[in-house]
Amino acid sequence: MDLITHFIVPYIILFFANSKNKLEGAFGGISIDFDFFIVFIGILFPQLFIVTHRGITHSFIFGFITALIFLFIITRNPVQRVIGKIIRRNLNLEFTRKTILLAYFGVLIH
Repeated sequence: MDLITHFIVPYIILFFANSKNKLEGAFGGISIDFDFFIVFIGILFPQLFIVTHRGITHSFIFGFITALIFLFIITRNPVQRVIGKIIRRNLNLEFTRKTILLAYFGVLIH
């Protein structure tokens, strides 16, 4: 699947579950694909083969940590304003226990 599908599938599931926080789950679905920052370590040091895309970065624990960090970043007001200007929509994303679990749900659907 690609980045768009990883975003849409959790969104649709949460839509049919009547969740108020569909976007948080959808962003969780794409959060672990932003591991390209870490993949450069694997390119520079091939002996660290575990640091690749779909390696340690797609594990349950790392997925939770990534969703947590990603959700924290995108719920900051300056980031929401920039994204809102790009997509011309007010996001109103929240960083709560519930939205963290929904973001992790997106990771698990990934």
